[in-house]
Amino acid sequence: MILSESPRLRLETIARAVELATLDVTADFARVFGDPSESAKAAAELVVAVDSTLGAPESWRLRVSDGVIEIHGADVLGAVFGLYEFSRRFLGVDPYWFWKDFPPESCTAINLPFGEWRSTPAVFSYRGWFLNDEDLLTEWHEGGAPRRIDYPFYQKVITPEIIDRVCEALLRAGGNLLIPGSVINILEPSERMLIERTVARGLYVSQHHIEPLGLSHFSFETYWRDRGENVKLAYATDPGRVRLTWRIYAEEWAKIAGDRVVWQLGLRGRGDRPVWHNDTAIAEAQAGAFISQALAEQMAIIREVDQRPVPPTTLTLWEEGSHLMAAGCLTLPLGTTAVFCDRGASQTMQEDFYQCPRDPNRAYGVYYHLAYWGSGPHLAQGVPPAKIHDVYSKIIAKGDTAYSMVNVANVREFTVGLTALMEIVREGAQGWSIDVFWVRTLPAPLRPLYERYYAAILDLRLGDHQAVIKTLDLDARPLTDGEARQMINQLVSMHRDSAHQFPSHMFPAGCDSLPAAARALHLAADVFSCVARDAEAAISTHTIPECWHAFVSANLVVHARTMSGLYACNAGLIDAFADRSALAISAEAIALILRERESVAKDQWREWYRGDKKSNLATLYTELRSLRS
Repeated sequence: MILSESPRLRLETIARAVELATLDVTADFARVFGDPSESAKAAAELVVAVDSTLGAPESWRLRVSDGVIEIHGADVLGAVFGLYEFSRRFLGVDPYWFWKDFPPESCTAINLPFGEWRSTPAVFSYRGWFLNDEDLLTEWHEGGAPRRIDYPFYQKVITPEIIDRVCEALLRAGGNLLIPGSVINILEPSERMLIERTVARGLYVSQHHIEPLGLSHFSFETYWRDRGENVKLAYATDPGRVRLTWRIYAEEWAKIAGDRVVWQLGLRGRGDRPVWHNDTAIAEAQAGAFISQALAEQMAIIREVDQRPVPPTTLTLWEEGSHLMAAGCLTLPLGTTAVFCDRGASQTMQEDFYQCPRDPNRAYGVYYHLAYWGSGPHLAQGVPPAKIHDVYSKIIAKGDTAYSMVNVANVREFTVGLTALMEIVREGAQGWSIDVFWVRTLPAPLRPLYERYYAAILDLRLGDHQAVIKTLDLDARPLTDGEARQMINQLVSMHRDSAHQFPSHMFPAGCDSLPAAARALHLAADVFSCVARDAEAAISTHTIPECWHAFVSANLVVHARTMSGLYACNAGLIDAFADRSALAISAEAIALILRERESVAKDQWREWYRGDKKSNLATLYTELRSLRS
């Protein structure tokens, strides 16, 4: 069937999620064919329906016959996935088209072959994204409502149009679960909006591991401050108040999200720290018993407010949770999914993943970091697709496929890694090929550039870097942009504390580890810089199609210049202990990053970096300039 215009639409369901997905696909048609003429009468009809007899949940069937395109889903999500699959398969719409600045190619007609296509079951049951440390998303567009939170970050709420774009991309990529922010207070209307718009899309919704039942320490404090009491969340000494507030928040989540909630259990301290950091009545040795008791009480509340026979619950084994689980100190409620975590900065699984015996009566899953603020990737990608495949191959081999949650920060920086990861959580790891991945993901000339980029990231676990790690209080891990930024902090502090003299303790007898590190950083910075120049050359010489230019500029050139600048800054700070004129190199390296970012912050991406309050490179530049004086 030759299709040259948008088909007539016939919706045989009233589901809001299907209606929203249909609007997206209608817009896809317009991007491909142009806006339809008011006088034209479409020759084809698009029929979308929900048919519960079709098969398993989330399954779909796509059928093309003479003049009719039929998309049937076994449920609402099935119909949504079928719509987006039609758009990807026949209209050429990339799931991340918005975030990659990569709209579909326009044409006058497409040839739709007659036939039938059916979905295959996804390997992971829950396939989610976590908008964590979303500093760019919250500040990008004007109009984000202010938050009432006693914390230096997350001061604004993501705007409705941006959370909609996130949901759209997640669904187009085959995901079904979203944690729509680092901290969400559902009692605040502007923050409740994030949950409402997520579930309106048909997605499941869950909570950060610092906010079990939707209650963080920050929300707890706000709730009681509004009632005239200045109290902190202290489960050991004030359990009644904590249980009451858990119930209030759980009731609101159940009311707003209904059967789309995947509940998070847990007991952690304020600001993503172990519980004993804030609740001093809980000794570290007693934490397992206290947390286990809290989990049981949270589960009892969920069973009262959630009418589903078996409400889905998870426990994310982050930091101390990993150690307590490995030591056998945690008792999880029956039916709760145990979620193993990677080491966020190195993106490799922790010991509990390998050591813990699997209970055949319990489900298991994973929380993985494509982004990790503090000492991992944040403003520049850092996880090679081949590494993602290696880690997820181990996860699938263990059978831990009930749940996959991936930290995506601000989404835009991580579309390459997300493409690989979402393919694997849907289709599995066994048949996935890195060669095939690169062929279908990028124009051929870009593969070697991306591989050189990933290979240039220094690994502090290798070579003679141990003295550097000890001196600068770093962990042994890949030196991605977050860790490189922390390294700068350490070096700047040492410059200030050393009264501009080279600190002798950095050079034990016979050891020149820091000068060696500076040389390695200079060399790696040069590699990143060459990657950026070669990518720019691919654009200027039209070695790659024009439709890829904007994406390559933002996703490779800027990332490579960011890494080059951070590495050069660190190298200059080390060199400056012997020659203070090297401080100028460090300052100029950060200035180069800021100029590069400004060059791509235009059109719809204007002010994209306005919210950079975590890496905070603009302030760093000012600080480096003052260090020279």
